[in-house]
Amino acid sequence: MRTTAALYLCMIPLSLTIGGCSTPASEQVAAAAAVPLTNTSWRLLQLGERVVDNPAGPAAVNLQLDAQNPRVTGFAGCNRMFGGYSLNGDELKFDDLGATKMACAEGSRMKLEQDYFDMLANVASWKISGSSLQLLDSGGASLAMFAADAPTP
Repeated sequence: MRTTAALYLCMIPLSLTIGGCSTPASEQVAAAAAVPLTNTSWRLLQLGERVVDNPAGPAAVNLQLDAQNPRVTGFAGCNRMFGGYSLNGDELKFDDLGATKMACAEGSRMKLEQDYFDMLANVASWKISGSSLQLLDSGGASLAMFAADAPTP
């Protein structure tokens, strides 16, 4: 009886150790730290190969996917944007995109906005690493890189 009890006591730490090692700790930390795709304000950092000067704030080019319904909203550089999206695993498509019609004083911001909408039309999938979102085309090439600004409830 004593041997059986001692054997069980020795097996508990062993089973906890084995169970805890089924997923590497680095993957567990990465999964816990990952920012959700939806209900996060994503601020544009890079569009294609071009690094975008886009500091956080009300004029930052950004997007947010609503988790409750398939709507995307954000700011495209000169105008507020809105539209729909479809999400199936890592596949992502934007559709019916629209924007307000405000004039933009800077020609470079208008060009950025047009390039931004062109990029969104070509999105086929997405990938999150830490607090960075990458939008990809159908061939897996990076179209844009975003940083998570802050999750919203």
